[in-house]
Amino acid sequence: MSRKTAIFFAAAALVAGSAALAQEKPPFERIPLQTLEWPPGYNSTSVLVKFQPNAVIPRHTHPGVESGYLQAGEVLLKVEGKPDATTVAGGSWMIPAETKHIAVAGAAGATAIVTYVVDKAKPLSSPAP
Repeated sequence: MSRKTAIFFAAAALVAGSAALAQEKPPFERIPLQTLEWPPGYNSTSVLVKFQPNAVIPRHTHPGVESGYLQAGEVLLKVEGKPDATTVAGGSWMIPAETKHIAVAGAAGATAIVTYVVDKAKPLSSPAP
């Protein structure tokens, strides 16, 4: 194998490996903190959410109320029926049950504490058209 061919294959392997690593990292991570079965039929769940830089959380809903406090960074919330709102560190939000919404993290990413009070018989989050 010539030196040029070897360099080409090494570069290709590097690019492929980088692409694979990029695909493995999700746009955000929910780290469970606490769950309490309350009120009856519901789970109140608090999570630490870590958003990757410029992460887009596609349009979705929750089977209950979402409330959040942004610890660091910036997040643009696009909530159906409301004007788009940018939340910065120290800010908070509430989203009613079954309301379609999208979240977009800023260039530095973001970290939030989010509490969901959701019907425990349903998934925490569902994609929305």
